[in-house]
Amino acid sequence: MKHLETILNCGNKKVIKIKNELEEAGLLEQKRLGLNKPNMLYLKKPTITQKDIYIIDNYENNLKNNDEFNSTKEVSKQHFKKCQNNTSKNVKTTPQEMSKQHSNDTDITTTTTKTVASGSSREKYLIKLIEDKMSIRPTKAFIEKIASLSINMSDELVEYAIKYAAENGNNPKQYLSKILEVWSNNHIYDLKQAQNFNVNSNINSMKSKEKTPRWITHPDEFKLKEENDQELETEAQAFIDHLTKKRRNYKE
Repeated sequence: MKHLETILNCGNKKVIKIKNELEEAGLLEQKRLGLNKPNMLYLKKPTITQKDIYIIDNYENNLKNNDEFNSTKEVSKQHFKKCQNNTSKNVKTTPQEMSKQHSNDTDITTTTTKTVASGSSREKYLIKLIEDKMSIRPTKAFIEKIASLSINMSDELVEYAIKYAAENGNNPKQYLSKILEVWSNNHIYDLKQAQNFNVNSNINSMKSKEKTPRWITHPDEFKLKEENDQELETEAQAFIDHLTKKRRNYKE
């Protein structure tokens, strides 16, 4: 018995009570070894049934609910005490002022903070993506514009647009804005929709305008000698044929 007291770290009466409860539950068996010799104790392994698991779970849930109830009760007491203190300090406090004080104890501030954090994370994501793909440091105004245009678009689609604008636009920032604007106006929100979408001529015309030589769009600015007229005409015709062929392939 002394040995059990040491193991269980409790007194003699407590050990006897535990021993009796184990015997009643059929979890302890005693074997007599003879006169003046201590009995041999065998502790049995309990058999767990589905019913036992339900009882344990139910017991734990009750404990959890009690803890939550006690916690809520304690908070309510503190809140009530706080109101009493405020009232005792200033008897002239109006109901409207009391409502303002109570509103500070709600989780409205937390919700607002989460919304701002989400927007901030989105902008940081776009900054990193644009820096990696375009090798430029975007302005705050540009990031806000891109975030607004792509607010309902998937990350995969936004990454595709940034990469495409970086590789195909002479002015990648302007080209990216135009792509996202066209997609947004046509309710394109994922990559599959974008791939099945017939690209608006505004993007193509913008891209063509970027790559068209100025001597074709503004011929009056260039006064060439007579001997160069034939060479210029040949080069201009070749470029026009190239653009015509590209438009034809696109329509097909």
